[in-house]
Amino acid sequence: MRPVLNWFRKKQSMIPKQIFRNLLPALAGAAFFTACHSTNKTAHQSKDGFSFFVLGDWGNKGGGSQIPVANEMITQSAAYKPSMILTVGDNFYEDGVKDLQDEHWQLSYENVYKDLTKKCAWYVALGNHDYRGNVDAELQYHTVNPNWNMPARYYTFVKNISDKVKVRFIVLDTDPYADSYYTDPKYKGVFAGQDTAAQTRWVKETLAASKEQWKIVIGHHPVYCLKPKAGEIESLKKAMEPLFKEYGVQAYICGHDHIMQYHTPAGKTGYIISGAGAKPTPKEKQKESFTAFTAGVPAFTAITMTEKELQFNFIDTTGTIVYHNSIKQ
Repeated sequence: MRPVLNWFRKKQSMIPKQIFRNLLPALAGAAFFTACHSTNKTAHQSKDGFSFFVLGDWGNKGGGSQIPVANEMITQSAAYKPSMILTVGDNFYEDGVKDLQDEHWQLSYENVYKDLTKKCAWYVALGNHDYRGNVDAELQYHTVNPNWNMPARYYTFVKNISDKVKVRFIVLDTDPYADSYYTDPKYKGVFAGQDTAAQTRWVKETLAASKEQWKIVIGHHPVYCLKPKAGEIESLKKAMEPLFKEYGVQAYICGHDHIMQYHTPAGKTGYIISGAGAKPTPKEKQKESFTAFTAGVPAFTAITMTEKELQFNFIDTTGTIVYHNSIKQ
């Protein structure tokens, strides 16, 4: 352990003081050493890359750990300078929003994340709890706050990492793939008109046409996780995993499970779960062979991308980096 600590101390001058200070506690964890691919790159916005935050399962009217997580996001934004926020669904508990005037917009979003709602573009995915409310209101909130972006239930956009390298983001609507919801009274009729076969074709066509060097897919439900509920992820996994492999998707980022996890099954794709934005659950004692890390702590994910590498940190409400890893292009 001492050589690793000494290495990080030598690199301290290259890392913002706050990030370096918060990184040291994580070095004590064995999981960090076994899974971390450390580099000396500064983990924040830079001239040859960009940073963004990932937030999952979060809209709780300030309850639970939502405000502590939000406050730490605001604090860390000074160092990371995120250019956007990705949300991976369950934006408003328990039953979505009623309309554009719903109190959730202020109590769960504007008043909680404060300047982040004014200075950062938010790219939003739908979760199952959002489907229990008025999905159209979430689609239309861009007219109230232009930083809120969800132009359709599934959509795509591109960001520049540098003058030469771009990243294609594909935001899925995973909820209609959950077979068990079709017999659950809470979701009666809410998926009418949602065609998963059409969405899968669109994903395939979008990936096939993509010329960007990086391809990242966003969704609510996991493709890999610990102890999945029956009927929730099987159809999604069957539809998407072959496409991820065929077209070289580097990362799939999701929530749904109220936990922070990283999974590395066979293949190129890394699977990040960032679902502890408000109501974290204790970590699963079970661990699969593909599981690199799991922690049941309130947290969000900070990601920095350069031309050849995606670095991500799971950051808890004390500012501690509880896990760090990287994905190569």
